[in-house]
Amino acid sequence: MKKKINILQILLIALLPIVFGCGNDSKNTGEEITKINVYCDEAEFDLLKPLIAHFDSIDTQGEVILKKTSSMDAMVRLLSGEANAIIVPRSYTHYEDSIMKVFAVEPHTRMNFATDALIFYISVKSEIDTLTDEQIKEYLTQPNSSLKNHNKKFVEEPQIVINNGLSSEVQNLRNLVTNKQPIKRKLKMFNSYDSVKAYIYDHVNDIGVGYLSQIVNESKFRAIAISFTDSNKKRVFPHVVHQTNIAQKLYPYIVTHYFYVLDKRQDLPMRLGRFLSKHPYAQKYFNDIGIVPAFAKIQLIEEGK
Repeated sequence: MKKKINILQILLIALLPIVFGCGNDSKNTGEEITKINVYCDEAEFDLLKPLIAHFDSIDTQGEVILKKTSSMDAMVRLLSGEANAIIVPRSYTHYEDSIMKVFAVEPHTRMNFATDALIFYISVKSEIDTLTDEQIKEYLTQPNSSLKNHNKKFVEEPQIVINNGLSSEVQNLRNLVTNKQPIKRKLKMFNSYDSVKAYIYDHVNDIGVGYLSQIVNESKFRAIAISFTDSNKKRVFPHVVHQTNIAQKLYPYIVTHYFYVLDKRQDLPMRLGRFLSKHPYAQKYFNDIGIVPAFAKIQLIEEGK
């Protein structure tokens, strides 16, 4: 029977001198601060904004200023010491790893607060239903490959439509889908995920790339079910992209939402991170949205029981 979730309890190397030469030393003293700048990836800004507002309403000892930006820009601000904390749904890129090694920067304290999925989605008006991980990877990395040959419901070869090149969506596409192989297919890019959604709704032959949290409660879109080979070399047939199946790892492209802290000695950023990752209010919020909370106790139960 179908299962559901029940919560029981709740830029680059060329910029090196700039990135590491503009930090504010006062931010690393561990002194108490009452106002912090938190740079948030545009892809999850709308998801996090209500929670940050709730935190501000219950934590009267400080103020959180949430700023929307790209994931790349957020990371640059963290590495330069400009941001007290950042929120991005990805790990460091190899560029950022290289920068940190050159300047002997230790990995930042980070807290995961929810699990999401990088999805390939279509307009509800489209008849496309399933693809395989191999078909998608081949299509992205081999310009002469064809999705239309695999699925005759495509009228012509689809365009892959995604947020801009500085986005976490593009980085996760490289890391999770092509396994860091170069993307050779030309991608159609917009400057916001809302623009991607607007385009996909009216172009039924094309495929959008985004996060489940961006479309989960919208009837205008449908995530494509994807079959894949798991880490045990077992073939997993296509499942509906749903929080239950994400929790059971029955979907290949699982994404973690992270809260990175510049200095763990600063109490206000750490309070915010603990609120997002462990507070019952925040964890229930993520469950109700339709993604998987990181630290809630989860039990999968069969419907009707």
